[in-house]
Amino acid sequence: MKRNIILVLIVFIFIISSNEPMMAAAGGSIAKAITKSFWGKLLLFVLFVIFFPFIIWTYLKEYFAVKKTMKDLHALAISNRAFDWLSLKMRASEVFMRVQTAWDKNNIEEVSDWMDDWYWQNQKYVHLEKWEEKGQKNIVKIKKIKDIKPLYVQSSNTQNAEDSRVILSIEAEMQDYLVRLSDNMIVEGDKEFKDVESVWTFIYKNGKWVVQNIEEGSTSLVYAKMENIVSTVPINHQTA
Repeated sequence: MKRNIILVLIVFIFIISSNEPMMAAAGGSIAKAITKSFWGKLLLFVLFVIFFPFIIWTYLKEYFAVKKTMKDLHALAISNRAFDWLSLKMRASEVFMRVQTAWDKNNIEEVSDWMDDWYWQNQKYVHLEKWEEKGQKNIVKIKKIKDIKPLYVQSSNTQNAEDSRVILSIEAEMQDYLVRLSDNMIVEGDKEFKDVESVWTFIYKNGKWVVQNIEEGSTSLVYAKMENIVSTVPINHQTA
């Protein structure tokens, strides 16, 4: 159920044999080819059996964190509609699609209004321009968003909820691979659609939720273990 957790456990086996970046898309992770081989699948199965109790514990920890965060969001939404879960979920879904599409087009500037200034510039210089210099391009195609779950909320006590944060787990069925532009050959990943979980941090700036950070799904437990910070927010009927 949480394949990213299992993959994290075996990353160290492969890290010395590959200098390619593990991160791709906007928070996605390109699957290593070994997971498709017989021995790769056997290794994953063995690890799954060994770490099954941990996987179950992780799932339960996240389940209760989501339940608690949902409750806190509902309480906050009474005073400030910025925390209304339906509106927040729709906003996150739209941001996710727009950002991934812009990433596929290698034009992150077009979604700069949907992201924190520092973060979109960082993504451009650290990832996109590096691949461009190497003559590579990250192909990202979204088939559908399968689930969005709130892991953590930190509210400010300002009237407009400025600088409040929410951290969401977003699971989508998507393609995510690197191609070499000179001959259009795949150099990392494959064209198969996979369920990819990523963790998105949103910050409330100037009356709207924008992306502040994107991480691999394996980080979800870190946030699920954190206690929400919920401040008393004055009445404000501003929409998210």
